[in-house]
Amino acid sequence: MQCQQSVPSIVEECREDDGHEDEDEEEEEEEIICDTKNKRMQSIVDLVMWRDASRSAFVFGIGSFLVISSSYTKDFNFSLISTFSYLCLLYLATIFLYTSIARCDGNNVEDRSAVLTEEDATQLISNLLPYINDILTKTKILFSGDPATTIKAAMPLFLLARYGGIVPISTMFKLAFFGAFTVPRFLSAYSLQIERYATFLLNRARDAWDTCTHKKAAAATTFVVLWNLFSPSARAWIVFMLLVLLRYSHQITGTSGLTIDIGITDDTMKNNSEMDPPVSQISECTDVLQ
Repeated sequence: MQCQQSVPSIVEECREDDGHEDEDEEEEEEEIICDTKNKRMQSIVDLVMWRDASRSAFVFGIGSFLVISSSYTKDFNFSLISTFSYLCLLYLATIFLYTSIARCDGNNVEDRSAVLTEEDATQLISNLLPYINDILTKTKILFSGDPATTIKAAMPLFLLARYGGIVPISTMFKLAFFGAFTVPRFLSAYSLQIERYATFLLNRARDAWDTCTHKKAAAATTFVVLWNLFSPSARAWIVFMLLVLLRYSHQITGTSGLTIDIGITDDTMKNNSEMDPPVSQISECTDVLQ
């Protein structure tokens, strides 16, 4: 009987061990995926920040050569459809000559059809999945509705929507390439100087606003002038930004007001506890009266 009772318990223990092993393997796989993702992102950051000078110079040189050479193709009648068609014709002629020569020599040309297998597709999707998830999470954070994030994203999106049609796509790619290799490095090298200059300008603007005696009239005049100069789309964007700024200010004042209220209640509790007489003194007074 003891043997019969011990066999199911052993089987259950083995199943529990297998379940724990599967969970450990899944956790290890997730850690490996996160590590590879962090390494790839760190390599991109190192490349842009010029931490490996030889590698960054090589990539920047090749990209600059391609960008500069593409700018000279405007003088030629370059068409992507025509280039693709010429390449297909060249490949077709090469395959025809190869098969003709092979058959004349008596060799059998095998028909190897290029088919994408399921394993190749799953491997490709598994390699692209971390990048897609990263893009989706960042997009979700960008359009989360938070006032601070909305303020940061609204300005570049409005500028792109307003003046995006003036700048061609090729020019935007060129500017993005050169900006990726220059702007982060410039900001990291001169961040202190930029911060000092920005604080200096903000302090000067605050001092000028404090010395102004007619603040309401100046603000109203500036608003009316800018309102008449801007287009209807710009006016709608200004109203939207004012609503976002109002919500952001309410959010900041709400958190600060909550801390102030908590501090006041703590202080009042301390003062009340200090002002209240102890129980022993009350009992002594009652005894004297009696």
